[in-house]
Amino acid sequence: MESKPLPKPFTVDEVKAIINWFETSKYYKHADYVKCLFWKGTRTSEAIGLQWKHIDFNRNLLLLYESLGRNKNSTSKRVRKGTKTNKMR
Repeated sequence: MESKPLPKPFTVDEVKAIINWFETSKYYKHADYVKCLFWKGTRTSEAIGLQWKHIDFNRNLLLLYESLGRNKNSTSKRVRKGTKTNKMR
């Protein structure tokens, strides 16, 4: 059985450069979204599927148990579903 290749995450310097680019861009104002993806380790569909009810302010937790993925029949429509692994994290 073949083993999966290990992920190759960005280096700290690469992350800083990417965030800096978004913070200084005249055209793209998504720095906060990009920071969320890096700092929380969320997948794109998990981040766009977040709702206020997923935040536990008392325990300082972000609960990821669903995502907003693409509909199989339409790339423009989104459908709320479980996470990729179907596990809350």
